[in-house]
Amino acid sequence: MLIGIPSTHPGGMEAAFGAHFGHCDLYNYSAGSAQENAWSGTEDKTLENLQS
Repeated sequence: MLIGIPSTHPGGMEAAFGAHFGHCDLYNYSAGSAQENAWSGTEDKTLENLQS
């Protein structure tokens, strides 16, 4: 499963949440699996929003 999280600079999982999904600075993507109400991330990436 791949989850996209809108965020602000500098990105990464410690970055602040971006309030507007389509107009945020960056997206943090996390690939992994959800089991027993917990996320087990196997890969994290930060991508720039090309539309902003």
